[in-house]
Amino acid sequence: MRPLLAVAVALFLISPIAALAQAPDESGGAEPEPIAPAPTTEPGRAAPPEPDAEVRTREMILPPWYERRRGDTGLRALFPFYFSSWKPGATTLLVPPYYQRRGPDRWNTDVIFPFFWSYRRPDGSLLVVPPFYTNSAADGWGLGLAPLFFAGRSGESRHVVVPPLLWSFWDEDSSLTIAGPIYSRTTATSSAWGLPPLLFFGESEGKSYGIGFPFYWRFADEDAGTGLTVIGPLYGRHGPGWSSFNAVPFLWTAAGQTWSRVTLLPVFHYASREARGQDRLTLITPLFAYARRPESTTIVTPLYQRVRGTTDLDAVAPLAWYWRRPRVGSTHLLIGPWLHETDPISRGDVVFPFWWDFQRYGDSRMVALAPLFLYSTSRSEESTSLWIAPTIQYVSDAEGWAFNIHPLLYTGGSARRNHEVAFPFLYRFEDETGPDTVLFPFVWDFVDRPSSGHDLVLFPFFWQFRSEDSYTHVLLNSVYTEGKCERGPGRSWRFDFVPLFAFGAPCPGDTYWSLLYGLAGYRTAGRYRKMQLFWLPFDLAPSGRASDPQVASRRGLRDVVLDERR
Repeated sequence: MRPLLAVAVALFLISPIAALAQAPDESGGAEPEPIAPAPTTEPGRAAPPEPDAEVRTREMILPPWYERRRGDTGLRALFPFYFSSWKPGATTLLVPPYYQRRGPDRWNTDVIFPFFWSYRRPDGSLLVVPPFYTNSAADGWGLGLAPLFFAGRSGESRHVVVPPLLWSFWDEDSSLTIAGPIYSRTTATSSAWGLPPLLFFGESEGKSYGIGFPFYWRFADEDAGTGLTVIGPLYGRHGPGWSSFNAVPFLWTAAGQTWSRVTLLPVFHYASREARGQDRLTLITPLFAYARRPESTTIVTPLYQRVRGTTDLDAVAPLAWYWRRPRVGSTHLLIGPWLHETDPISRGDVVFPFWWDFQRYGDSRMVALAPLFLYSTSRSEESTSLWIAPTIQYVSDAEGWAFNIHPLLYTGGSARRNHEVAFPFLYRFEDETGPDTVLFPFVWDFVDRPSSGHDLVLFPFFWQFRSEDSYTHVLLNSVYTEGKCERGPGRSWRFDFVPLFAFGAPCPGDTYWSLLYGLAGYRTAGRYRKMQLFWLPFDLAPSGRASDPQVASRRGLRDVVLDERR
């Protein structure tokens, strides 16, 4: 309503006189004659116009009056007191605070705000006269006096609510009722009720529970035949063929068809089980304990302890223990820190934590005085080990030996390799490929027999590097190298006295010399010749013969002559 009122006021201010206008249709042409509506298919509802029909729109503005018509629809307003609209099958009327709407199929509405609401439909209705309301529908009804009372039905579900005293909801299969602090719930297979937080009771598919907090607790499963009941410090349990009763924390009892158990703290504990050849009995008191098993018997007193079975034990705990295993012939004696043990093939003595002596007759022995000394030997493993704290160590076995004085001396050897280290100056390692020796930091000598290699450095004066195809040695500022000829069989050699001169033969029959690496120089490669003067190269005419004519003819001097600067 407020937007329409604003439009009317604006029009009233702009045009103080009445205006009557006939709006042209959307095509912009002359106003056509009105076309009569087609016959209606239902009473009170006009058929839609033909697709090509043109509908006239009329508007009349006489502030505060506004009227608009278009075919079978229209609107009238007398701001702000009256408003009505109509279209085929429906009308709307607003005369504040009254509102009315009449729609098709008896969809009617009447409202007198805020005292009365009435909605009526063919399948139901709603009437509100605050705080009372009532409604009806095809599958239910409802009424209430908010916020004190609510009741109704929807399908098979029903409810009654009287806040805050009663909430009740139910249908054919289930229900829920809350009356103050009490609740009740039922379904097709279960039920429960309670008074939180004190009482809770219920059952579901053979299982049930009952709680009276904090003194009473009960849980049961009829299908499994089990149950638990707690009443204060007393509780009992039962199951198929057994039951128990307990008074926490002093009395504990349980019994079955072939067994029983009773504990009365701190007086005694008794347990027994009867079975064919498997009878068991246990009795424990403050003065003694007795246990009988099919394979053993045990007696325990404050002064003496005894076990007879696969292991026999006699003890005066905690001072002395003596146990033996007759089947394997072993005996053990423990008196304070001393342990002595023997069997048919070995013996051992320990004075904890210092002395350790273990011997396997005819094979091995280990003796240790912790943490200073350890010696062990084994014939079967052909090994010996010696440790003298804190630095001396010796080990040997079938593979080799080693002697160390940590962290200065390390020596050892085997059939394939050996080593000597005198830290930090001498390092020598040798295997099948050859020895490697370092006398730090002056001598570095490495040999590789498979490749005929030998590298020797006498730092900082002499370097020598030898392999199967080449040889190089450096003495101060002189360098001598040998290698393969690049153009065929034979070897090359060269001597450099850095930086004054160099000479050599790149291949057999060739010549090379140079002063200051280019001040003056001469080189031949077969029948080709080259000269350098003031570091500029000059190619000379070929000589009359070539020591290697086939190679020289295939490769020019620029391709076969090595760069002198390399």
